[in-house]
Amino acid sequence: MRFHSRRIENNRVRFDVAIVGSGPAGCALAIQLRKAGVSTAIITAPRSVSHEFPETLPPEVTEKDVWPSDSASLRPHYAMASAWGDSQLTIRHAICNPLGQGWFLDRTIFDREMLARATAGGVVPVFRGRIRSAERTHNGWSLRFSGRPEVIETGFVADASGRSGAFARMIGIRRIALDRLVCLTARAAPRDFPAGEALVESAETGWWFSALDSSRSLSISFFTNPSRASFADALRATLHTSKRVAHLLPGRAVARAARTDWLERPAGPGWVAIGDAAFASDPLASQGLLRALETAEKAAAMIVRNPAPGDHGPRNYCEIQINYLSRFLRERKYFYEAENRWPDAPFWRSARAAKEGILWPR
Repeated sequence: MRFHSRRIENNRVRFDVAIVGSGPAGCALAIQLRKAGVSTAIITAPRSVSHEFPETLPPEVTEKDVWPSDSASLRPHYAMASAWGDSQLTIRHAICNPLGQGWFLDRTIFDREMLARATAGGVVPVFRGRIRSAERTHNGWSLRFSGRPEVIETGFVADASGRSGAFARMIGIRRIALDRLVCLTARAAPRDFPAGEALVESAETGWWFSALDSSRSLSISFFTNPSRASFADALRATLHTSKRVAHLLPGRAVARAARTDWLERPAGPGWVAIGDAAFASDPLASQGLLRALETAEKAAAMIVRNPAPGDHGPRNYCEIQINYLSRFLRERKYFYEAENRWPDAPFWRSARAAKEGILWPR
C-alpha cells in the first residue's frame, strides 16, 4: 500500500484506510495508524443507548500504549465473589494478586475518551452513517453509506463494527455462532453491596454478574438463553444476588446478544476484521476489551508493513484469531463443566451442546 494524503473530488474522499466502527478496536487502530502517518477515516453508525454493565479488567490493562492518560473510566476492583459449581460463596481478594488490584470500566466514558484521542486535532475525520455498499476497485474499495453524499475511496478497510460485522457481511463473509446466549441488564438499589467487589453466581437458568456502577446503583446482568421468563422471577430464585438487591429500579431489563460468534475468515486482500467483528466471546471470559486492543495492534502492524502480493500477513492474522478462539473454547469448556448441579436444565444442556461443537445457524 502506498501511503498518501486524502483528496476530495466530486464528493469522493480518498484515504489509505477506512475503519468501520468507532468502538475501542476501531479507535485503537486509528491511533496507531495516525502515529505511522497513514491517512485514516472512521465511519460510525448511530449507536442505541443501552445499559452497559461494569466490565472487569486486569491490573496491566492501563499499560497499553493506546490507553487514555488519566482516564475517568476506571474504578478500583478489589474483590471477586463467586458461587459457581457450589452454593457456597467464595471471595478472591486483589491482595492475592502480585500485580495488585484490577479495574471496573465504564464503557460509555471509555469509548468517548478513545474517540477523542483518535480524532484529536482533526487528523482522523469521522463520517456518521451506515455502510450501504462496498465495491472493489482497481486500487482498493469504494464505500457508500446512508445519509451522506460522500463516497469514500480507500486502499484498505478495517471492520471494527462489533458483532454485526457490517463490512464483512456486506462482502459475503459468513458468521458462525456457537450458542444463543443473551444478556439482560437492569438497575437496582443495592443492599450491603461492597464497593470494589463484583459477584458472579450460576443458577439453573443461566448465570449472573453484578457490581456497583459509577452512579452507585447496582448493575445486574443475567446471561441466559432467549426465553420469556421474568427477569424479576429469575432474580428471586438466586441465592446470593437477590440478597444484595433492595429493589429493582423502574424500567425494563435491556437485552442484547452475548453469544460466542466469529467470522469464518477474519481477513483477506484489502481488509481485516478486528475486535468483536472478528471474534466475540461469552462475557464470562472478560477478555473482549483486551482482545480488541490486541487485534487492533496486530492489524496496524500488518497495514503499516505495506504487504506486497504474496505476503502472508492476512494468513498470519487469521492464525492469531484461530489461536484466540481455541484458547477461549478450552477456557469456556473448563468453566461450564465446573457447574454440574443442573445437568438436565435447558441452559446447561445447551452449554454442553456448544462445547461439543454443535453450531447454531445465523
